[in-house]
Amino acid sequence: NFPLDLAAVVVPSTNG
Repeated sequence: NFPLDLAAVVVPSTNG
């Protein structure tokens, strides 16, 4: 989930 969190910062589309 950590790598996904960082990706969310660049592309919030991943998190929502």
